Amino acid sequence: MIARPLSSAEIWLFIEDFRRIADVDDSPFPQQEAIRRVLSTLALTSQGERAPTTTDESFTIGEIMDRGNALKAQRRPNEMLSIFEAATILTPSNSLAWAGKARALADLSRYEQS
Repeated sequence: MIARPLSSAEIWLFIEDFRRIADVDDSPFPQQEAIRRVLSTLALTSQGERAPTTTDESFTIGEIMDRGNALKAQRRPNEMLSIFEAATILTPSNSLAWAGKARALADLSRYEQS
C-alpha cells in the first residue's frame, strides 16, 4: 500500500493486489488525509482499542476488503468478521467478501457457519 504520488517507472514495481490510497480522480490526498486513510484501512489502533467496525461511506469496497485483510494479518478475527460482513452486505455478489467472511468464521472455530 502506498499513499504518495508514483512515477511511471515505479508503477511497474507493483503487481497483483496493489492498492493506492488516492482520491476519486486518482490524485493523492494531502499528507495528513493520506496518513489517516492508510491507518484506517490497515485498522491500526492503540493497544487494547477496538478497530472501527462501521464502514465510512467514502471508502471503496477495495479499501474495506484491505481493512479486513489487515485484520486477518493482525489475527483479529472478531473485527475481521465485522468488516467482511459489511462487505457482503455492500456487495453481495463479491466472492472475495464471502471468502473473507468464511476465513474469519473459520479463525473463530465457527466451522459450521463458514
